[in-house]
Amino acid sequence: MNNTFNLLFNIKISHTYYKNNKCNDLTFNPVKSTKKLVNKYGLQIINTDSGFNFLTRKTGSNILELIINETNEEAFYFNPIIKNPSFYRITNAFSIKENSLLEIESVSKSNTLKHIFNNSIDVQQGITLKINFSDIIELQKEKTSHSFKLNFEARAVQWRYNFINNSGQNFENLSIKSNNNNNIVFNGLKKISLRNRQSALQLSSESLNIPLQEDATYHFDLLNNDIIILKDLPNANPDSIILYSNDGNTIEEVATMYIYI
Repeated sequence: MNNTFNLLFNIKISHTYYKNNKCNDLTFNPVKSTKKLVNKYGLQIINTDSGFNFLTRKTGSNILELIINETNEEAFYFNPIIKNPSFYRITNAFSIKENSLLEIESVSKSNTLKHIFNNSIDVQQGITLKINFSDIIELQKEKTSHSFKLNFEARAVQWRYNFINNSGQNFENLSIKSNNNNNIVFNGLKKISLRNRQSALQLSSESLNIPLQEDATYHFDLLNNDIIILKDLPNANPDSIILYSNDGNTIEEVATMYIYI
């Protein structure tokens, strides 16, 4: 009996929300039809810290041709399980105001997996993954890699800082300075009334959507009359995202921070 396994293919996940883009938020479980193939043909799935490896005791093309001839199956299917409760909120294109179904599939002559999003209140929230046998065979013919890349982008939203003046001092000329040389600018200083009827001064990134990041990599200082009064303002996080309705029809996702000065 051959106890030596060969790599048929693997999935490598990257996510720009995380440092070094390394993401271990997903565990990949085969659906019933794929699990039958795993058991019948002695395949093995090993989850890694950034995806999974799919192993076989035969060479890749041989095992796939055998499966096709004997079962008429054409792909492996998986239902990824999300381990991070905030995954939908940190990931761009997932809807916050309604359900999102993400269908991921391999495509011909590419090792980057295709994303198809369906955002609707009528769909069941989740992710599906389909790896076509023909795409695995094509990838192996190139002899450069057995890896499919699953890339996610961090959610990018408008940032708003609401400054609540509890000190009684005059803060009528507030501004925010970035120390990252990233050309992020906060404009539109205005007085607002919060839901609790407390007054605040607000600065916003306006039309600029800033990506969320796990580590506080943005460094913003608060100035009054060009003098720093507060260093390293807190960065937005997934829990700071609030849905705002502008005109009754358009819903905006805005990261809102409340700062006492």
